[in-house]
Amino acid sequence: MIVYVEYVIIDNMVIDTLILLLTKQLAKLKTTKSRLFFSSLFGTTIALIGPLLPSIINLIIKPLVAILMVIVAFKIENKRQFWGAICLFFLSTFLFGGACYGICEMLGIHIIIKNGMMYEYKFPIGLALLICSFVYFLAKNIINYCLNLQKQSKNLFQIEIVSNKNNFVGTAFLDTGNCLLMNNKPITIINYKVFNKLYPNIPLEYVLLKKDMGLPNQKYFEVKSITQNAEKILTFEVDKIILQNKQVENAVVGLSLGNFKKSTNSDVIISSKIIGE
Repeated sequence: MIVYVEYVIIDNMVIDTLILLLTKQLAKLKTTKSRLFFSSLFGTTIALIGPLLPSIINLIIKPLVAILMVIVAFKIENKRQFWGAICLFFLSTFLFGGACYGICEMLGIHIIIKNGMMYEYKFPIGLALLICSFVYFLAKNIINYCLNLQKQSKNLFQIEIVSNKNNFVGTAFLDTGNCLLMNNKPITIINYKVFNKLYPNIPLEYVLLKKDMGLPNQKYFEVKSITQNAEKILTFEVDKIILQNKQVENAVVGLSLGNFKKSTNSDVIISSKIIGE
C-alpha cells in the first residue's frame, strides 16, 4: 500500500479546516483565518506522524490534539464555552468521518484503519475532500435554516383579519422596523393572497391600475418594504384585526405585491405598535 504524503497533507488540512469551521458555526465562536490555518496545520502534522506511533500512544495523544486544536483555533472566553467547543469539535469529526466511511462502504471502497485512516490504493484521490465538502455545505445550510426558523418563530403570531364578513386567519410576522402610520394608526402589511381572501371580487388589475375600489379610506403612498424595494402600496381600513386576544377596530391595512413571505414565512407583517410594544 502506497500513501502519498502530499495527498495526506492536502486532505487533512482541508478537512481539519472544515471541521473547525463547522465547530465555529455550531458553537458561535470567534476566530481568525490565521488561527484556523495554524490549528489545521498542527492537526495535519500529527496526522502525518500518527501512523508511525504505537496504537496506545495515538489513543492518548489524539484527544489532546483535538483540545489543542480548539485552543489554537478559537478565542475561548470561559470554561463552559471551552467544553462546548470540545464536544462540538468531536461531534463534527465523527460526522465527517462517519460520512466518509458510510459512503465508501456504499461504493464498495474498502479502507484500512490503523492509527488513523489510511487509504487503500484503489481509494479515489480527493474523494474524502469531496464527501467532507458536501457534508459541510449540507450541515452549514441546515444550521442556518434552523437558526432562521428559530429566529422567525419568536416573531410569528396568529392573526385574524375581518372585513365585510370575510376573514383571513393565518400567521403574522412582527417587524420591529415597521413604523408605518396612517392617521396615527399602525399599518399592517398584507400580501395579495390575504387581499384576495378578503375581497375575492376585486381583480388584481384594479390594484395594478390603482383604481378606486370603494375600500374604506383608500389611499396610495410610497414605502420601503421589508425586501428593501421602494413601492407604492394600497392602504385602507378593515373592520377589525384580532391578535393575541387583542381586537383592533377599523385597523389600517396596506397591500404589498412584494414577495415578503419567503423572508418572513408569513402573509402578514405587523408593527410592534399594534400589539402594544
